[in-house]
This record gives sequence, structure tokens and C-alpha cells, in this order.
Amino acid sequence: MTEKKYSIAYVDESPEELKQYQELLQSSDLVTVNPVVPSPNVVNTLSELDASLILVDYVLDERRKEGPRLEYRGGLLAAAARQKYPETPIVLLTKPQFVSTELPQAEALASAYDEKLVKSEITEDPSLVARVLVNLIDGFEQLSKVEKKDWHGLLGALDASDLEDDLLRSAQPPRPKEGEWRVPEAARWIRKVLVEYPGILYDSLHAATALGIEEAAFRAPLVQEYLGDARYTGAFASDDEPRWWKMRLLVQANKALVDAEMAGDLVTKFSDAWKILTSETLQASKCVYSGEEHADCVCFVLQSPVMRQYSLPIIPDNRPSVMDTARVSFKAVLEKDFDERWVREDARRSLKRIRNGKGDS
Repeated sequence: MTEKKYSIAYVDESPEELKQYQELLQSSDLVTVNPVVPSPNVVNTLSELDASLILVDYVLDERRKEGPRLEYRGGLLAAAARQKYPETPIVLLTKPQFVSTELPQAEALASAYDEKLVKSEITEDPSLVARVLVNLIDGFEQLSKVEKKDWHGLLGALDASDLEDDLLRSAQPPRPKEGEWRVPEAARWIRKVLVEYPGILYDSLHAATALGIEEAAFRAPLVQEYLGDARYTGAFASDDEPRWWKMRLLVQANKALVDAEMAGDLVTKFSDAWKILTSETLQASKCVYSGEEHADCVCFVLQSPVMRQYSLPIIPDNRPSVMDTARVSFKAVLEKDFDERWVREDARRSLKRIRNGKGDS
């Protein structure tokens, strides 16, 4: 991640909180924060700051001791800022008590901002939040610098190869307007689809499970070096939450089987091949339900490896069909309170059998 110090405009009507969160974020030494007291002309005022990111408090209509009462909330201010500064990332900031009550009302304006943060997150780990904001800034800048914003330009920003082209086209990419995509829509697609849903990119848990090994084993330096070409380095790549191209990962891992002169399923054989090639032992992934080795998928609820035969397919979100099917482990079905409506219709009977104690029969 770049060490360049970026300027952030922070809009909040509370002088105390402006100072508090300014100091916390600046303690990271990654950003400088310019506090902005909201006014009816605040959107135009932001242009004077030349900010790399706009941070907006969601609640901006409390009664003020001086001056006119503001007639808008942060969501509307974000929408106005998005229209005026389309290539500047915008983050909505709120307090925990508004997450379940007030904030859902802002979802209608979701395209106006790029991330939501709870103020307590800054208090708990200001350095991590600062890195998240810098990652957002870097990604927007990378997309903004693409000269020709067509499909090939977007592939270039992702550092994608021909191996990923067709998959990416099937992942509901942004539709160009007047022949070109817009930076905010491209940013949202990359962050909220490609990075969020496993299938084209993998986080370390899904990558490790695809190889039948524990996440800690996958993170071992020698394994990371061997699989380095599969590391995602495009827009919004993060050192805190790295991703790997699924297809490149599998191709490189299968090469280990070939080099070790082994045949068989990658999930069960990669660790054996690695032992032959390096003399190092990689701990196998263990099923969260049965304890069996070489679990081959991930439980969506528990975020733990699980054997496919001890899990059910679910639909918990709107991920494109090209992404991996989400699954829930029998353990989560029996022990956790999850929304049964997630379970696919063709698996409802299996769900009933599991809860009646017949899941293994």
C-alpha cells in the first residue's frame, strides 16, 4: 500500500467529533483530515479542499445552536457530492445506534456513497480504518487514470488476463454509458461483486480450501511465493485482505501435481505433491462438521471449511451465477439461527432431515 499522505474532507456538525476523529485518523500518518462544518453551501465548499476522499456524517439535521437548521442528511449530501465530484470516493459515517434504524433509509441512495463506517470502528482501530480509506482512494485514482474507459481498459485496471475475460463478462459488469463506464460504478462492481463474492477472486480461506489445506498453511511464505502469480494486484487490491485469481491459483497448484508426477483431485493431492516437492508438510483443511480432512468448500455462516456432503446450497445474496454457490454446513444448520429462506428449494427436504437427526443417513 502506498505511503503517500492523502487529504480527506470530513463533514460533521459536531465540533467535538470533528476534532476527535480527525486526530484518530491522522494518528495513522497516512492521511490528513480537513474538518468541515456543514452549511447550505457545503458541497461547493468541498471543492476548495481538493480532497482525495469525502467523509460524511449521516446525521446532519440535529438542531444547531447557531445558524439555520440543515434540511438534509448525510445521504443526500453524499448524493449531491457524488454528482459534483463523480471520481472522488465518498464514505458515510454513522454511530452504532443508527445502523439498524436510520441507516437503512440511506440504502435508496446507496450509489451515492462507496462505503459505510461506524464511528466506533475508528475508535477501535484508527490505523486499519485509515488503510481502508487509502485503499479506496488508490482504487479510485487507478480507475480515473484509465485513458479509454471501455472493456479492455477495465480489464487493464484489474490486471486481468485472457483466462479471466469470459468469467468477468459473466459477472454483471457495469454497463457503459455513451460508450464508457463511469468510475463510481466500476469501483462498486469491483469491490462489492468481484472482491466480495468468491468465484473469480478468492480470499485466503477460500483459496486454502480449494487446495485442501488450512488457511495458515496457505499463508506460509513458501506457498505464497509459489502461488505469487495468482495474487490479485489490480484496482482495490489490499494487503490487509488480499485476493487471488481463482483460475490462476488452480492452474499453478495443478502444476505442482504435474511436477510431483501425481494424479488425482487437487483438494486431496496438493498437500501430498507439496510434500514431495519441498519436504514440507501442509496441514489439511478439516471439516467443521465431521472433522474429516481435506474439506472442499466453505460454510457461509461459520466461515469455516466443510465437506461438500455435509453442507447444503443456499442463496444468501444476489451474487452472479458465475460465482461459487454459497453453502451452509450441517453444524450451522443445527447450532446457529440462520434464515431458512436462504436454503435452495431443492435442498429443503434435506434441511428437514438434518434437523430431524437423519442428515448422515
